[in-house]
Amino acid sequence: MSPPTITTIHFRKCLAIKTQKILISSHALMDSLVPGIKAFQRKEEKVSWRNQPLKRPRKEPKIWPLKQFQR
Repeated sequence: MSPPTITTIHFRKCLAIKTQKILISSHALMDSLVPGIKAFQRKEEKVSWRNQPLKRPRKEPKIWPLKQFQR
């Protein structure tokens, strides 16, 4: 094996810098996506939480007419 020349070292450095840049950009992409995903999840939770109280009163009115008929 011949010792690495200046060009190979330079090429390796460039490659390392490029890979770092790609990694950084992908991390930045993920960081920008995560808040969006979290917000979406929160929205989903809020919707499900809002739907639950609606479901409870709906069950009660069904019982009311029965009570009125029994009397």
